[in-house]
Amino acid sequence: MLEKVSGQKYEALVKNTLTDDRGLFVHIGWPNSMSPDQPWGHLITGSKVETFPPDHDYKLPGLITPAGGLSMTVKDYAKYTQMHLRGLRGEDNYISSAAYRHIHFGRKGFALGVANGVLASKKFSGFDGSAGTFFCRSILVPEADFAFTLMTNAGSGSSSMPVIDWLTMRIVKIFFNRWWKFWW
Repeated sequence: MLEKVSGQKYEALVKNTLTDDRGLFVHIGWPNSMSPDQPWGHLITGSKVETFPPDHDYKLPGLITPAGGLSMTVKDYAKYTQMHLRGLRGEDNYISSAAYRHIHFGRKGFALGVANGVLASKKFSGFDGSAGTFFCRSILVPEADFAFTLMTNAGSGSSSMPVIDWLTMRIVKIFFNRWWKFWW
């Protein structure tokens, strides 16, 4: 849709909007396709850990690359999350604050690729991303001026999700002083 409306290829849109306009480093593809010194993806299945070299057969089909084929540094992904938090707190930045609210809270429960709800009487939103070999999560609580990101180089297999969920709840419980609540 973006290519049709803009008349530009996806790769050019990524470069123009995220790299040129926002100053964020973005690579289309796995990080280790730039250099073997960059993070390698892993898939955990039970007790088996599979490592994915740059030339591995598993690749995202080109059609869904925008949904999970971007690599960013930890610092730049944190800046991307902060941009969303600032937008939700009323700051117009790359897009309008109203657009951020629509993306994050336009529909109850799950808006435009973003989950949302209420936690500790405050509205929150969050987005996850994984192609199975890496995993990334951002949680934003605009009323508390709080956001965090988690990034791993192991995908969303059944073994890694409990760890991500545990870390998420641990961070939230500590920040909102709910450490004593065992049910969330």
